[in-house]
Amino acid sequence: MNPEKQERIRRTLKSLAEAQAATTTLMEEALALMIEELALDPFLFWKSRGSPSFVAPPTKTALFDTEMLTITFEGKACFLGNTLPFRLFVRLARRPNTYVTYEDLLSDVWDGVRSDEAIRSVVKTLRGKLREADMGVLADAIDGSVSGHYGLRLPR
Repeated sequence: MNPEKQERIRRTLKSLAEAQAATTTLMEEALALMIEELALDPFLFWKSRGSPSFVAPPTKTALFDTEMLTITFEGKACFLGNTLPFRLFVRLARRPNTYVTYEDLLSDVWDGVRSDEAIRSVVKTLRGKLREADMGVLADAIDGSVSGHYGLRLPR
């Protein structure tokens, strides 16, 4: 394929992902305002209508979309697809600011026995993909400083 066309396609896809992230953010803000205005309990609201496809951590700083297989953060989007890095991020983001043991990660993300090196390799890949998507802050928030654990350290 022509390198110029490849670059145009890459830029176009990046623009689409960023627009999708911005739209999602605006929709979340509108929903939060509507829930507040109508004095709705979000838990009961979603329970009665089914869960949304995205799950935002309590900090509302980063979110992931399980249908689009995308991570959004500060108006930027990173498509990861149905990959181990995406599943690892989802597992960490479900309980931000909490460390998850390697054992739990292997059980929850890999659905089987793998090595600690496999976890470190996928974390490295995930951080790289996030940095490529201009999400270095989010990549740096993946913390492995506690031996045998990883966590997503987001500001409260």
